[in-house]
Amino acid sequence: MYKVLLYKQAAKYYGRLDLKIQKRINNSINEIMKEPFNGIHIKKLKGRLGGKYRCDIGGLRNDLFC
Repeated sequence: MYKVLLYKQAAKYYGRLDLKIQKRINNSINEIMKEPFNGIHIKKLKGRLGGKYRCDIGGLRNDLFC
């Protein structure tokens, strides 16, 4: 299992979200911890951020810096 760390700015943003969205993010983080590089909503980034990944969560996009 992998560990997910949030940047300070991301943690502040997360804290301001309503509980319904926080729950969706928690579910996605749990899935990322199990299998971070595979999934429908996980895409490999190109260009300047090549080698990194992103995850879409119903309108919210989280960059995964793996």
